[in-house]
This record gives sequence, C-alpha cells and structure tokens, in this order.
Amino acid sequence: MCRKYFPSLEPIHNKLLIFSRFWKSISMDFIKQLPESEGFTDILVVVDHLTKQTIFVSTYKTLDAKELAILFMIHIFLKHGCHELP
Repeated sequence: MCRKYFPSLEPIHNKLLIFSRFWKSISMDFIKQLPESEGFTDILVVVDHLTKQTIFVSTYKTLDAKELAILFMIHIFLKHGCHELP
C-alpha cells in the first residue's frame, strides 16, 4: 500500500547492536524531585543494555559533575570494571 503512494521509499534495515559483555554499554538518567528521604531527593538510575540490570543510587538535587563521577566510580566502576574502547 505504501509503495503505491510513496514509490521512492525503500525499506530501512537497521542492524541491531548485540553486546557481548556485561556493563559494556549502559545508560544513565535521574529521577528528580522526590520527597526527601534520609536527606536524599533524587535517584541516579544506571541500566546495563545487555542484561537490563539496574542500579539505583540515592543522590541530592545539588549533585555536580564531580560528585556524579565519584558515585559512578563507587557504584558502577568498582563493581563492574572498565571495558576496552571499541
């Protein structure tokens, strides 16, 4: 049906990324503006793309880049290590 109206369109085939090692590819995001609990108001969420394993780290809303790097070292790098660059 689409070819009838859009004959120049060709199928797009995207190659799926397949990761071979745990914690080689991750994503990070924040859950912000939560009610205060033991002084914390935000949560850093880190997800491994291969296993979908998730780590939640309690943080403050005033977190800066240096503090984020320290949290990453403590909660991710020290537990899962560093993998080679592609």
